[in-house]
Amino acid sequence: MANEYKKPWDGKALRSEWRTKDGQDIGTIDNDGTTNELLFMAMVYKDTGDKKYKESALKAVDFLLKMQYSSGGWPQVYPARGNYSDYATFNDNAMMRVMNVLTLAAKKKYPFDTDLVDDDRRQAVQYALDRGVDYILKSQIIVNGKRTAWCAQHDPVTYEPRPARAYEFPSISGSESVAIVQYLMSLPKPSDEVKRAIEGALNWFEEARLKGIKYVPRDPNNVYFVSEAKSSTWYRFYEIGTNQPIFSGRDGIIKHQLSEIEEERRNGYAWAGTWPEKLLQTAKTTGYFENHVYVQVVKTDSKDTGGQSLKQGQLSVITPSSSK
Repeated sequence: MANEYKKPWDGKALRSEWRTKDGQDIGTIDNDGTTNELLFMAMVYKDTGDKKYKESALKAVDFLLKMQYSSGGWPQVYPARGNYSDYATFNDNAMMRVMNVLTLAAKKKYPFDTDLVDDDRRQAVQYALDRGVDYILKSQIIVNGKRTAWCAQHDPVTYEPRPARAYEFPSISGSESVAIVQYLMSLPKPSDEVKRAIEGALNWFEEARLKGIKYVPRDPNNVYFVSEAKSSTWYRFYEIGTNQPIFSGRDGIIKHQLSEIEEERRNGYAWAGTWPEKLLQTAKTTGYFENHVYVQVVKTDSKDTGGQSLKQGQLSVITPSSSK
């Protein structure tokens, strides 16, 4: 099926490998799906004025609005697939990617600074964003009365953290939580509740920091976490209530030492990283994010504000400081 994606669509062949039980194509926001295509169509419409690109872009906007849960969360896929992808999905920044792109549309910022999104649809987009923020606030994990951060996916109704694949447990994420806080910090005139959410998450990031430790992925020495005075590292998954790291192989058994899981999973997954580092630096200086810009990555050594590598050709909304 992978080769099918390299062919122009003929209007007949199925456009998705994922389908519902009654045969409907399932759309996704995973891996920048739908949002990249929306941005591209908006750019082409701005450059050409051709209505067919406008119609395509609006279909994507309407799809994103339709797939949102009434609680405000966005699932990884729509219609429902019947597994973990139906949860509200922060994993790989899927939901935050949607909110960042829709924010551009709501504010008529490039590439939406045209007549592409009419006033009624912009109001609908803003309403969706407001509900998204509400979902974020209600799903923030609280431990002993203190706000921490978020899981990679949450229940769309109860807001509780939920598991995904066998090695992805309900936990506090040292990775996905970064993009959530960045979004909250970008809000103009944030409410007291938003400020409390930001403060709680930033405090948790500091508490969860491994000072003087560097993560070495695919370490040939099988050590993975080595001493380095100026480095800081965060685990991908933290056990709720203890902040112990969670590692697991495909057997779904929780371990607290990376060396205790099979080699394939040790080396085939990002178990730690420096994701919150630049966020914490920004919080200590400007205290917020502003002047977001839209870029296309042209160098393979580009980094986003969370310190993650950007892929060449990727379309991204980032801050000016990371567009080097």
